[in-house]
Amino acid sequence: MVIAFDKTLADALREIGFSESEGVHLEEVVYDGEVHLSELSPEEQESLFARIGRAYGEVFNQVTLCGKSWDVPHLRNLSDFISHITTNVRKYSQYGIEYRIHFWQGERGFVVGIEQKGRGFEAKRVDSERIASSYGNGFNFYRACSPYIFFDSPSDARIVYMQWSG
Repeated sequence: MVIAFDKTLADALREIGFSESEGVHLEEVVYDGEVHLSELSPEEQESLFARIGRAYGEVFNQVTLCGKSWDVPHLRNLSDFISHITTNVRKYSQYGIEYRIHFWQGERGFVVGIEQKGRGFEAKRVDSERIASSYGNGFNFYRACSPYIFFDSPSDARIVYMQWSG
């Protein structure tokens, strides 16, 4: 697996063969608020988790409906990616919840991005110094899985992407 600190979204979209006219692009804003998740009522939290579940469900549906070779073998990596990101967002992000979920499907693969609102984090430093390896265990997963993992900014990351190309 490669944590690709120099990869950009434009690079990944080109590598998966994404085009606006023929590709699939989904973007779901799941929480646009500026109040931490813990300060929301149980009903508001339940509503947010339902919205997030539907957004992730739509990503899985798109991956499996396309009928390409990546549908079954990479659902486990996709599931683990979402699990690790969600755990770290809940623990470390400014608002404790995802802001947007992104998905692009091209001719040769797909990209999933999970975005947090507010402060970013120093992805390159977290990786090189093995910081926060016990809670969420995200960077250990990133180093071990087969798809590319990259960030919108290695020094102030708000979006973590996973790219699979086949």
